[in-house]
Amino acid sequence: MTGINQSLLTRRRVLTGAAASIACTMLETPARAKTPMSNTQAPAYYRFRLGAFEASVISDGPLHLGEPSGNIFTGVTKEEVVKDLAGNLLPTDNISLEQNALVVNTGDRVVLFDTGIGSIRMMGSDSGRLITNLKSAGIDPKDVDAVVLTHAHPDHCWALQADDGTRNFPNAQIYMAQADLDFWTDEGKLSIDAIKPMVEGTRRHLIPKS
Repeated sequence: MTGINQSLLTRRRVLTGAAASIACTMLETPARAKTPMSNTQAPAYYRFRLGAFEASVISDGPLHLGEPSGNIFTGVTKEEVVKDLAGNLLPTDNISLEQNALVVNTGDRVVLFDTGIGSIRMMGSDSGRLITNLKSAGIDPKDVDAVVLTHAHPDHCWALQADDGTRNFPNAQIYMAQADLDFWTDEGKLSIDAIKPMVEGTRRHLIPKS
């Protein structure tokens, strides 16, 4: 037992001495940062493999739903929501969900599923970040070969074009269901006040310019 105690004591002394030496060196030596601070957030994407394909989940920005309540998610009480938020070190006074799009790189084709909402702040002031986050993830919008629209709501297709009317994905073929295209480009629906703004915006992004 004596030998073990002496060994431990010796290790403690060595570690203490090493720590003190490092501390003194840090105080005496000027700091030299090898990489300057960028003062920017980390890109909002998550990348994974899907067989031979590479998939990237790209954020269009968070959607803030406000204070938790019992009617946000079916079958989940407010107390359960608050508990889950707290358990994941998230604020308990505001639920925020990421609005994501998916990019699949097959090796010779780049396919984007939905485009996000663009510059319109219909989904909150933090939305419309897809183009910026694509570039941060190393994906040039010019390299997108196909854009697949799951449906034509604003938060899924209103970033097909920039504010000046130029195409954000100039080399991409657009794919969507014919029924969805017919519905949202129907000029007759402009007379329906409840959906007129959505129809106007969607027609601008879906109807090819002459």
